[in-house]
Amino acid sequence: MEAAADVAQAAPEAATQRPRPAGRCKIPIKRIKSSKVRSVTFLKRKKGLVKKATELSVLCHCDIALIVFSPSGKLIIYSNKSVESIYKRYEAYNGAIECNSCAMLAAGGV
Repeated sequence: MEAAADVAQAAPEAATQRPRPAGRCKIPIKRIKSSKVRSVTFLKRKKGLVKKATELSVLCHCDIALIVFSPSGKLIIYSNKSVESIYKRYEAYNGAIECNSCAMLAAGGV
């Protein structure tokens, strides 16, 4: 009987001492030095980005065109419609633009 009570008391302590899984830890957002790790991270995050773009287009019924150049220069395109039709809409658009580009924000543009 005493052994069961000891295990019951030890269980909460053991649960709080477990290390967090590496996949869920916050990482500093800075350039990854190791090219191998950087390549693996790019592939995983690219997959996640495309998944989020797909979810956004399905859930909110919006048009999305995603253009990414990999570190090696490979072109990756995701679009829920034709990229050309979305680009033509972009060129013809005259309304307000919500800009989330680091380069444009730093330059004081849009």
